[in-house]
Formats: sequence, C-alpha cells, structure tokens
Amino acid sequence: MKEVSIIIASFNGLQETTKPCLESIFDHTAGLDYEVIVVDNASQDATQDFLKQTAVVQSRLRWFGNQSNLGYAAANNVGLDAAQGECLILLNSDTIVTDQSLARLVSFVRA
Repeated sequence: MKEVSIIIASFNGLQETTKPCLESIFDHTAGLDYEVIVVDNASQDATQDFLKQTAVVQSRLRWFGNQSNLGYAAANNVGLDAAQGECLILLNSDTIVTDQSLARLVSFVRA
C-alpha cells in the first residue's frame, strides 16, 4: 500500500495546467511514498498522449481516460476508486506543488 494517492481530474489545458502540475509534483515530493492518478475527461488536446508517454518513464503515474467528460466530481470518484494510498489528496490540475508541501500536508493530517 502506498502512503499517499494524489488524484487529479483533468480536461484539456495540458500546457497551461496538467503538465506543470505533474512536473511540480515529481520535482517537489521527494521522500514520500506516493502515486499520482490522473483521470482525464476526454481531453481534445494532447493530454492523453502526454499521460501515456509520461506513465512509461514515471512509474508513480497511473492514468485513466474517460470516453466522455464525466465532470469533475465523477472523475475524482474514478481516481478515488483506483487509489491505493492510506492518505488521499485531491488536487486541481492547475495546482503547483512547492518543495515538501505535500509531505507537510500528510504530516499535518496524521497529527
């Protein structure tokens, strides 16, 4: 079981939101046993191709591509259902994670 599951619902906006969000997670979450689950709501841009390629090199990333836009809440539910972590974190796709912020959040939740 992972320590943390980070769930992100996405829809389009690859360059503006999803890619910078994922990069910030991978760059600033050292020392935490985590997985990232992205549920894409049938983006029409290159989001799904990017997620497929990124999952090959980032083993922490799992992604699900919906056939239609299920909406934010339903996409989060898909991610929550797939999550394997003790602690579940829902992030908006436009979130930029800073150094150790998720580790501090998990520490606070456990206290």
